[in-house]
Amino acid sequence: MNKIKSIFFLVFLLINLISFSQTEDATNAYKVLYNKASQLCENKKEDAFCKAFHFFAQKKYDSCIVYSNKALLSAKTKKTEHKNILNYIQGTSYIRKKLYKKALLSIESVIDSGIFKSLRDEKLGRIYLQTGNYRKSISFYKQFIKLNDSLPTKIKKSVFHNLGVSYLLVKEYQKAREFLDKEFELINKTDTISIIGFKTDLANIYYEQYIDSVAIPLFKEAYDLATKISSLDHKRRTTYNLAIVEKNRKNYKKSLEHYQQYIKIKDSINNRDRIWELAEIDKKNAIKIKEQEILIQNKELRKQQLIIVLLLFILGLIIVIMYLVSKYRKRRILLKAEIGNLKAVNEERKRISEELHDGILSKLFGIRMNLGFINYAASNEEKIKYHNFLEELNEVEKEIRQVSHKLGNEIMIKDDFISELTKLIESKSKLGNFAYEMKVAKDVNWSKFSTDAIVNIYRVLQEVFQNIVKHSKAKNVLFKVIKENNNLIINVKDDGIGFNIKEIRSKGIGIKNIDSRTNKIGGLINISSKISVGSNIMMKIPYK
Repeated sequence: MNKIKSIFFLVFLLINLISFSQTEDATNAYKVLYNKASQLCENKKEDAFCKAFHFFAQKKYDSCIVYSNKALLSAKTKKTEHKNILNYIQGTSYIRKKLYKKALLSIESVIDSGIFKSLRDEKLGRIYLQTGNYRKSISFYKQFIKLNDSLPTKIKKSVFHNLGVSYLLVKEYQKAREFLDKEFELINKTDTISIIGFKTDLANIYYEQYIDSVAIPLFKEAYDLATKISSLDHKRRTTYNLAIVEKNRKNYKKSLEHYQQYIKIKDSINNRDRIWELAEIDKKNAIKIKEQEILIQNKELRKQQLIIVLLLFILGLIIVIMYLVSKYRKRRILLKAEIGNLKAVNEERKRISEELHDGILSKLFGIRMNLGFINYAASNEEKIKYHNFLEELNEVEKEIRQVSHKLGNEIMIKDDFISELTKLIESKSKLGNFAYEMKVAKDVNWSKFSTDAIVNIYRVLQEVFQNIVKHSKAKNVLFKVIKENNNLIINVKDDGIGFNIKEIRSKGIGIKNIDSRTNKIGGLINISSKISVGSNIMMKIPYK
C-alpha cells in the first residue's frame, strides 16, 4: 500500500513538473488567427481588442486578460470572429497563469467551427489533462491530431507525450507506451532533455505495473543523463524520483542520500530563482526610471517644439506683413509712375491736337475757301465733280476736327471707365440709329488693368462700334461684360446684315488693328458673323 501511495504521489509530481508538455501555438490555424487579428488592428491600435492581442503576442498575460475582458464587454465587439479570437487568447493567458477553471470558461466560449475548432480542441485537451479529467483530455487531443495531419514535429511530439501521460493515468499502459514510442521516434537523439522526459515517463509505466526490474534502471538512466547537463530542474526531478523509489524498496540510506542531494539542488534552484526575481525587480525598476526620464524628456521636448512652432508662426507673420508692405509700396510707386506717364501722354495729345487744329485744319480750310471762290468754267458734269471734291474736303476737315477734339480730351481714368464706354456707345447709337442694351457685371474691378490695357480695350470697342455704324445697319446691339474663371469676357452682338469674315480679314485694316490691340494685352478675339443674321465679337482678357 505504501508503495502504491508513493507511486501515485510520484506520478502526479512528474505530471506537474516534467511529464506534461505544452504544445506551441504554431499550427496553421494559429497563424491564420494571428494574421486576421493583425489585419483587424492595422488601423485600430488604441482599441481594447488590439491592446489585448498586442499584450498576448508580447506574453504579457495579465494585461491581455484585462483588455480581453474589456473588449468582450464592449458594445463594439459584435462579430463572432472577434469574440472567438478574444476568448482564445484570454483562455491561453489563463492557462499560462495556471488558472485552469477560468481558462476552461474562456476556451469553451470559442465557437467550435472553422480554424477555431482545431485551436479549441488542443487547448481543451491541455486543460482537462491539468484538471484531472484524463478521458476528456484524450478525446480532445485525438480530435486535434485528426484535424491536423501535417503538424510540425515539435507539436506532434508534445501531443503524443500528453496522450501517453493521459493513458498512463487511466491505467491503459499499452496505449500509453504506444504514444510514448511515437514521441520517441520524433525525438532528436542529441536532445538530452527530451530523452530524460521519455525515460522517466516509460519508467512510470513499468513502475505502475510493479515491473521494477525495468522501471528502476530507466529512472537511473534518466538520473545519469540529468547529471551530465546544466539543468538544475531536471537534476532535482530525477533525484527526487530515485529518493522515492529507494524509499519504496526500503533502502532508506540510499533514499536519504538522494533526498539530501535533492534538498541541495532545490536550495540552489531557490537561490537562483531569488537572484532571477531580484534581477527582474531591478530590471523593472530600471525600466520605470528610464520611462520616467523619457517622460520628462518628452515633456521638455514638447515645450521646445511648441516654442519653435510659435517662433516660426511669428516669423512667418512678420514675413507676410513685410511682403504686403513691400507690395503696397511697389504698387504706390507704379501708380505714381503711371499717373506721371498719363500726364505726359495727355500733354502730348494736347500738343498734337493744337497742331492739327491750328496748323493742318486751318490750311485745309483756307484751301477749300479759295477753291470755292474760283470761277471754274467747265461742263456741268465737271462742275458736279468739282463740288463733290469740295464736299469731300469738307468731310476731311470734319474728321480732323473730331480727331483733334478727341486728342484734346484726357485719357479716361480707369475708375471712370464704364462711364466712358457708356458715352461711346450712346454717341454711336445716335449716329447708327440703333437701340442698345448694356449688361456689365458689377464686381469687375477695372483698376486691376494697366492704363495701356484700358486704352487698348477702349480702342477695340471704338473700332467695333464704328464698324456697326458704318456697315451693319443693325437695329439692336447688346454690350455685355462678365467674369469667367480668371478671364474677363466682353461681348458685342448686333442684328445687322452680317459680313464675310474671310473677306473682311484679308482686306480690312480695322480688323487687323483689333487683333493687334487684343494681342498686346494678352487677350483673344473671336469674331463670328452670318449674312442677314448679324455679328458677334467676343474679347477674352486675363483677369487676376
